[in-house]
Amino acid sequence: MKIQKKKLSEERILEFLKRVDSYFLPYPISRKVNLESYAKKLSDKAFHFYFIKNSKIVGITAFYMNDTYNHLAFISLICIDPAFYGMGIGSSLILEIEIQAKRNGCNYIESEVNVENIPSSKMFIKNGFYV
Repeated sequence: MKIQKKKLSEERILEFLKRVDSYFLPYPISRKVNLESYAKKLSDKAFHFYFIKNSKIVGITAFYMNDTYNHLAFISLICIDPAFYGMGIGSSLILEIEIQAKRNGCNYIESEVNVENIPSSKMFIKNGFYV
């Protein structure tokens, strides 16, 4: 698998979100957001990095670099298909965000993770983020 950096369509993002919806912790993301609207927003306004296997997305991140005042990048979504946990996909995605953010003058990267989402918290901490 190789990291992809091309813009994703709303349809591809939506397909992935629907496929992994039940794996979001502590509850499906569809309880928090309308998946169609969220996919459209991410497709239209976010930067994406992702991994594909057998033509399906297996890990994705969507992030923004529009806070030029605070030089801040914000990770809106990072999600790995559970069948691909432990393969370094999340770490690879975070590294690509760090590279892109630095190139674009961002000195900080933030994300919000539910305290009950232990796998995501561990992944961020492993990659140098602070709680």
